[in-house]
Amino acid sequence: MSIIKLRAAIKKGDTEAVVSAFNEMTGEELTWASLEVAPTPKKRGRPKKTTKGVVKPAVRQTKTITPKKAVKKPVTTNLFVDDLTEEREFLQDKKKKKPRPRYNSDRPKFEPVAVKCDACGVTEKVSPILADRSVGGDYHYYCNKCAGKR
Repeated sequence: MSIIKLRAAIKKGDTEAVVSAFNEMTGEELTWASLEVAPTPKKRGRPKKTTKGVVKPAVRQTKTITPKKAVKKPVTTNLFVDDLTEEREFLQDKKKKKPRPRYNSDRPKFEPVAVKCDACGVTEKVSPILADRSVGGDYHYYCNKCAGKR
């Protein structure tokens, strides 16, 4: 009868019922204090080497490698043969064409403008882009020597 109680207590997870069933079966007094086990201290460092109970690792069997036989591929003809006819035609057409001019021939050449330096009074001929005409319609220009001093 106590075995049935013990099984039922284990299935339920009731620890008190397990202890009481064990006491009925064996007749000895079981307490929680007697069940507690003192923890073992952890050892530091490497474990000592012992030969007792050591299982040797299995020896790996080496497989003999058999070389694969070379498979001969059938010889095929190249369908993409280039006989350079397209390149020859391209070069002939290129020689027939005239080279394009490097600049726009419709653009007029600029005429230099005589401008007086605002700082030192020296007169120079420069491109109209370099001379500023924004204030009052007169040119405002500084020569290289005066611009370097500013």
